[in-house]
Amino acid sequence: MNPFFKKFLQGTACAFATIAVAFADIPAPSVPAANVPVKNIIFLIGDGMGLEHMSLAWVASGGKNILENAPVVGLAKTYSASHLVTDSAAAGTALACGVKTNNGMIGQTPAGVPAKSTLELARELKMGTGIVVTKSISDATPAAFYAHCANRSEHEKIIAQLAASDIDFIAGGGAKYFSKRDNKRDIRREFEEKKYEICRDLAVRNSAGVPAKKFLGIFADDDMRSAAKRGNVLADSTALALLMLNSKTNGFFLMVEGSKIDIAAHDNDAEEIVAEVHDFEKAIARALDFAAKNSGTLVVVTADHSTGGLTITDGDLKKAKAKAEFSTGWHSGVFVPVYAFGAQAAQFGGIYENTEIAKKMQALLRSRRR
Repeated sequence: MNPFFKKFLQGTACAFATIAVAFADIPAPSVPAANVPVKNIIFLIGDGMGLEHMSLAWVASGGKNILENAPVVGLAKTYSASHLVTDSAAAGTALACGVKTNNGMIGQTPAGVPAKSTLELARELKMGTGIVVTKSISDATPAAFYAHCANRSEHEKIIAQLAASDIDFIAGGGAKYFSKRDNKRDIRREFEEKKYEICRDLAVRNSAGVPAKKFLGIFADDDMRSAAKRGNVLADSTALALLMLNSKTNGFFLMVEGSKIDIAAHDNDAEEIVAEVHDFEKAIARALDFAAKNSGTLVVVTADHSTGGLTITDGDLKKAKAKAEFSTGWHSGVFVPVYAFGAQAAQFGGIYENTEIAKKMQALLRSRRR
């Protein structure tokens, strides 16, 4: 047998009891009211987080999952315009803009025509906007919400478009693309001139209160560190974004990405997958708590694609142990789950193209004009 395939077929047995203890602290969320107009949208994306990754985290928690009481569950088809197995750029574009594009392309059609994202529509409607991630802010998924370019690797071009986006709350990594640029342009200074609060360490500024105007948190030179090393920055950034954006009279659109679930799955690291999923679930808990207290908030949780070909082949739920096997170090072409809570959540049930998520959100926002 080819040694490469033998490695993945052997799998990895993992015990997760210590990780499960931390997750046990997350309270079960209340289900918010559903039959009301949408004022706010919180869109949470687990990069690479298929149903199998959530199942693994569920076992590791001894049978607990923050999304178990989701009133609406759907399935999204993830293929791109060019490939059965999508990459994050094409999948992010589908989720952000509602169009299928080629792998590698950001915020535009296969013909190169820019496509409007839900975040950009929210800006047109004078709503608050926010992006919170754990990789670089210029990475494929967040970029699809504000940038338009043919190649996802054009980080400097993407960050230049971020500077023009006027997003109210931004948090993630990627500091080197702001100031250490080939063309010597200082994007960080441009944000300062636009009166953004610039933050390099969220733990240090936690006592500073809610940002008065706009916020740019750049917490790593490129991608952030692993979940165990970066602390609760994803959940805390989400909470701070919600506090700030909730002051917007016309409501808001916030995208939150658990970015490094995908990295752990590419590495076929089952224990790190669990840590990253649990970290993402803490951010989900903040979103659901907000929605329960603020009528008119829609919360949608999904993935751009699944990564690693993960299969749970054995284990013990009572002991919170699982044996995980991987068939690939790349993405897979399976459907991904969609969970919806709150205002108009019923629209997200069923089986549909991933592009329908953005189309449904944009239709709900446009209906506010009537």
